[in-house]
Amino acid sequence: MTSDKWELYRKLKNRVNVPETSLKELDCEYVVKPRVSCGGDGIRVGGEVPQGHVAQELVNGKHLSFSFYVNDGEIHLLSVNEQILKDFEYRGAVIPAEYDGDAAEEAIRAVEVVEGLNGFVGVDAVAGSETFVIEINARLTTPSVAFKYAYGVGYAEMREMILKNGHAEFRPLRRIMLLKGKGDGYVQHGEHSIILKTIQEF
Repeated sequence: MTSDKWELYRKLKNRVNVPETSLKELDCEYVVKPRVSCGGDGIRVGGEVPQGHVAQELVNGKHLSFSFYVNDGEIHLLSVNEQILKDFEYRGAVIPAEYDGDAAEEAIRAVEVVEGLNGFVGVDAVAGSETFVIEINARLTTPSVAFKYAYGVGYAEMREMILKNGHAEFRPLRRIMLLKGKGDGYVQHGEHSIILKTIQEF
């Protein structure tokens, strides 16, 4: 259900702050996106809404992703990350983000609304004067690659600490920029790579 943007909207509507979404054109500024896609693939501004797509109100603010570990209904915030986008396409992230702490509350509510989420869960949101939840990813997301460098512990270690102690707080050691690029990087496949850069030490 979380992979289908229309079904997710129907689930969250009136329970979480989400942009207006429709199977046809909207009366406000909107983007058109495939119902099932990831990484910003196939998103454009305005125009007709083909079958298999949705129109979604275009909201402005800082693009964030929230990384959670969910265990038997308990929601643990691991990291808040700033998304780097170009023409709606996902290009990377800054881990951790600088953000207004209230934004996380809307993301937590979204996770609470969707029954059955377990393990790593990512929530994408836009935080401005209000915070809008854009989508939920019920899977590992790209920023998790940089947790070890930003926090000194990777996702598997974070999970074990939570399971052992019932909770855990992760303080960043540094701020990392993760970029999807080409050439030598932290990890690469063919000509594509993920590049990690330290941009701030704490």
